[in-house]
Amino acid sequence: MTFVLILYSATLSFIISYMVSRYLLGNANKLRMGKRVYAERIRLHEKGVPRLGGLALYLAFYAVLLSFYIFKRDILQEYDTKLLGIFLASTILIICGLYDDLVKRLSYKIKFALQFLAAIIVIVFGYNINILTNPFNGEIYIGILGIPLLILWMVMIMNAINLMDGLDGLAGGISIIVFFSFFVIGFYRGNVFSMIIIASLIGAGIGFLRYNFYPAKLFLGDSGSFFLGFMIGILALENSTKRATVISLIVPFLTVFIPLASVTFTFSRRIAYAKNPFRPDRKHMHYRLLRAGISHRDTVLLYYTVTFLYAALGVLCFFMPKKFEFSIIAFAVIAIWGLYMWALHFVSLKERLQRKRH
Repeated sequence: MTFVLILYSATLSFIISYMVSRYLLGNANKLRMGKRVYAERIRLHEKGVPRLGGLALYLAFYAVLLSFYIFKRDILQEYDTKLLGIFLASTILIICGLYDDLVKRLSYKIKFALQFLAAIIVIVFGYNINILTNPFNGEIYIGILGIPLLILWMVMIMNAINLMDGLDGLAGGISIIVFFSFFVIGFYRGNVFSMIIIASLIGAGIGFLRYNFYPAKLFLGDSGSFFLGFMIGILALENSTKRATVISLIVPFLTVFIPLASVTFTFSRRIAYAKNPFRPDRKHMHYRLLRAGISHRDTVLLYYTVTFLYAALGVLCFFMPKKFEFSIIAFAVIAIWGLYMWALHFVSLKERLQRKRH
């Protein structure tokens, strides 16, 4: 029965996401509300690409949940309060994102404020962190400090996915890989709720990716990247919880390591050059790899591969004794730093060669 429910969730969300994406693409011009509605910050396409993908993901996901409430309510009944919080918070993010995508650019201050509000809502509706597992021995009680920690976690993940949404299919594909890793953990723990949620998101993501992978016909927009980041943050909490209030951060940390590393490197670089860390620029590593001569498609596939490796490491850690957590995190940090430095060297070398030719 569980397999049937999972297959149903993934299939229905895929069909709805695919059909809604197709409809939005065919009617994109009718939904334009501002002159700059489809303008890209970094010009990668000859024509404007609609930024409406978030709506397809949102509608597909909640259509599946609604169908369960109509026909199989007992499965989700235990999670009514949390689901209500998720719905309210994600709806705020979708509205914020669509306004930014379709009407007028919002300042980063407003976006952060709404992200904080979304995180606070899920706390009010049942999500919390009171105790952290200690990688050396026992547990660490953090009490009320769990609130700012949870808020920081949610805001970081949302902005990490948003920053990754620079190339066709990049943020969407990375999110699907992360969801798959969470699905494996949910399957092992026998968490039917988690598996249904994740299957719905995977199906919706694949349906949308048909129009988002290079060359993209439809973008996620801020609405989509915020929604995916929010759901990744929630599922990280769901799938890392050993008991109601005990969480080990290593599994979600590793599964979303690439987006988090991208945020860290980007903000560090901007601060080092005395730039506003929240102001968009053209110096993200994926843009620099493009300018260095790696194709759009290959750059995205490279990010997919590295994300898959780190997500697999995160899943592996779920089954390993926690005494290895510190060593694994240290290895992950050193490895990604080495990879980043190599990429910088590669890009700088290519840029110097191009300048010499011109």
